[in-house]
Amino acid sequence: MSQVGVQAHHLKEGTGERGAGMRSSDRWAVPLCGPEAQDCHGEVERIGAKNEISWFSKFGIDPHELARGLWASTGNRNQMLAVLLANREAE
Repeated sequence: MSQVGVQAHHLKEGTGERGAGMRSSDRWAVPLCGPEAQDCHGEVERIGAKNEISWFSKFGIDPHELARGLWASTGNRNQMLAVLLANREAE
């Protein structure tokens, strides 16, 4: 199986889990392309927490809905794939 350039991004805004020096739990992790592909993860990190939701919105993605769906599907690969496909950027 070939490896895809994907990195986990832990949502910052709207999780209720962050504090000084803390990141959100894996419950709020969503996949983003990484250095091997287009560096989406670096881009969303650079724009900062206050602009995070609008960054996802420009691709038609609700990142909280995506994270909730993936977390609820943990352990079920087919269901997780269905969540990803349902939340991918409209082509």
